[in-house]
Amino acid sequence: MGDQQIFMANMHVFNIAARTLSFTLAAQELNMSQSAVSHRMKKLEQQLGFKLFIRKTRQLALTPEGERLKITVSLSFDSIYTELNDITHDELSGELYIGTSNGFASYWLMPRLARFQQRYPNLDIRLQAQNNAYDFDYEPIDVAIYYLESPPTNLHYEKILNEQRMPLCTAEYAQQLNLEQHGIEGLRNATFIHRSQSQAWQQWLDIIGSDINPNLKKYSFNHSDLYMKAALNSLGIVMGRYQFAQKALAEKTLINPLPAIDATASYYLVCRKNTDQRPKYKAFRQWLLNEINNDI
Repeated sequence: MGDQQIFMANMHVFNIAARTLSFTLAAQELNMSQSAVSHRMKKLEQQLGFKLFIRKTRQLALTPEGERLKITVSLSFDSIYTELNDITHDELSGELYIGTSNGFASYWLMPRLARFQQRYPNLDIRLQAQNNAYDFDYEPIDVAIYYLESPPTNLHYEKILNEQRMPLCTAEYAQQLNLEQHGIEGLRNATFIHRSQSQAWQQWLDIIGSDINPNLKKYSFNHSDLYMKAALNSLGIVMGRYQFAQKALAEKTLINPLPAIDATASYYLVCRKNTDQRPKYKAFRQWLLNEINNDI
């Protein structure tokens, strides 16, 4: 076996040993002896020129260098196995890792995922929700949906959905402010519901041409679920997104008593470059576009 083949074989053993943090468990998984695993790891450390493991009595830990290498190696092998699975299986199966924001996951994606499950019953969804951008180099994400003002040039992207910003409240709260008669001026007595650190209310008021200060009387929340529930409980009026509010508007649990404006950001479907032809990505993309078209 050539040096490169030996190196790659040792990297595979490292991937298992780093995941299990046990040469014994790695040996069982690889059908090797414990001493063979230990020997390969020592050889790999010699090849790399730095330590990968901290060897203690009955305990194994990764060095900082080992931790960094584990992330890269794990993603690399996962990518290889995913590619092989796509090549060798005509039927869509396995796992699809989707990343998006908490709000989009809760209000747009979750109500529709049952239809995706019915269409692809053998494809398991792993949905990860967070409001920060995903690092495709270090996180096991196959596809993400971002809400952005400009697309990410380091990734493959496609704009899939526009957005509108609109004031939302209960009919009872609108009546309390007498918005039907007073219009925007009725907001002078309103409690403004804000997303933490968001300037959405001020931007809307500037475009509408109002000098009302949305910060004089306000509630602030750091999560989309909270600020939408605050509006549903008549705590005030929220600057919401139409895509998040479709169900509430249809059921009339919230109303849009004042003008909507086009948002400066849009929703983008993104993935690593050169992975947009993978069957799982293409299946999810087509299902997503069908759902969007059905909403129009």
